[in-house]
Amino acid sequence: MTPVFILTDAFLANGSEPWMIPSLDDLPPIKFSYAEARDGQYMPYERDEETLARRWAIPGMSGLEHRIGGLEREHISGNVSYDPDNHDLMVRLRAEKVAGMTREIPPTEVYGDATGDLLVLGWGSTYGAIRTSVEALRSEGKSVSHAHLKWLNPLPADLGEHLLKFQKVLIPEVIDAEGLNLVRGKPFRKSQIIAKVKEIL
Repeated sequence: MTPVFILTDAFLANGSEPWMIPSLDDLPPIKFSYAEARDGQYMPYERDEETLARRWAIPGMSGLEHRIGGLEREHISGNVSYDPDNHDLMVRLRAEKVAGMTREIPPTEVYGDATGDLLVLGWGSTYGAIRTSVEALRSEGKSVSHAHLKWLNPLPADLGEHLLKFQKVLIPEVIDAEGLNLVRGKPFRKSQIIAKVKEIL
């Protein structure tokens, strides 16, 4: 019950490499349950206590009619709400639901030693270049390992533990980006951006 965005890159789209396509029969079934009205009343924003997922109600199902659209909804009832405290609660619930997806993410696999001098961390199309580089360096006796991410938000729950086991972490990327991350609930001010640009320059 969580939207999923598949992030890819141009090299994967244009690369040439054999891909194992799984049989649909081998994939695990996606389990879900439809909502039911209780005592003739349906509460569309009731959530499962563990996963925070809401139960499905197909639009137009008798007894399960509810509002659909882009406006904020009131917790439990699903009525349109402009209350800032309710909005804060709903945003936090959604973030908690996404963060809880770490339960579904398998443990991080580290190729090579579980601890050492350097971990090369990547995602996407860098896999082949990173793996072959690490294999070559390990054959020379270098203390280098490799981990490759498949999930970027949320990150695997155990990733931090793995990173702390290495002296350094290398992330091969095409761009060296630096963030200006201010979580204040207000737009950026010109002075903040100018100060950061001057610091970088």
